[in-house]
Amino acid sequence: MDACPDLETLAGYLDGRLTERERSDIAAHVAECETCYFVFTETAQTKATEASRPSGGVVEKPNEASRDPFRWSWKRARVWVPVGALAASIVFAIQIGVVPWPGSESSQFRSLVAAVGTDRTIEARLSGGFAYGRLRGALRSSQSSPSVSPDLRIAAAEIERDELGRRTPQSLRILGLAYLTTGEVARAVAALEQSVDQLSPSSEMLSDLAAAYIVRASSNNQPEDLRKALTMADRAVKVDPTRAEAWFNKALALEGLGLTSEARGAWRDYLNVDVQSAWAAEAREHLQRLEGDRR
Repeated sequence: MDACPDLETLAGYLDGRLTERERSDIAAHVAECETCYFVFTETAQTKATEASRPSGGVVEKPNEASRDPFRWSWKRARVWVPVGALAASIVFAIQIGVVPWPGSESSQFRSLVAAVGTDRTIEARLSGGFAYGRLRGALRSSQSSPSVSPDLRIAAAEIERDELGRRTPQSLRILGLAYLTTGEVARAVAALEQSVDQLSPSSEMLSDLAAAYIVRASSNNQPEDLRKALTMADRAVKVDPTRAEAWFNKALALEGLGLTSEARGAWRDYLNVDVQSAWAAEAREHLQRLEGDRR
């Protein structure tokens, strides 16, 4: 697309209301247009502020910004801000970390991990340093969950903006994790499948695809996905026997398939790799439950 998108289109991008083709077009345009990237980030930040503002309390007189934050962001960036000031604003935003430098994959991935925090909606383990949290309820929709935090939506949208056009195995993995953590399971599986479609996929790529299959199995009640997850997790631990996430996902897949004896063995194998973490405590709960079922 050549023309800059309007604010309604950018809002639709953030809300997940666009088609796959439209999302790709917007991501490609914003990646090349500094002005639209600035407007996109401003809009996302405004949306996050509006979403997190508590209801009730003192009611202020509405102004133009509160009535239509998207139009307000657009006017600030495209009408009221001179070109020099806009450039300075972009540089400042980069310096404070609101807007990343192009190609800063590790920084964006850390932002995703931080945005997820301990708010765990996926039973399987994702690689890359995601924190432990008690499972609060799995994401079961093919679309973004309304319970996803604004910070997570922003982090995932920025990853999609930068990674969608690269199509390298690692960028596809990061893109898949962004989709998976926001509940877009079908897109997550597709991206992660492409990430392992190479001669020597890494253990983290294989383990994360196993995690995505486990999520899809739960979403769609497809036991076949659990068998796929088991295959991927098995491959992952063969590539790297110390990959704790892969052992965790392997044990989950076996348990989901009803292979109780094999699942007990897999949870013990996991505990040989991870002894003290909160994930290990959850693994022991699984093992104790399976031991109790055996008795």
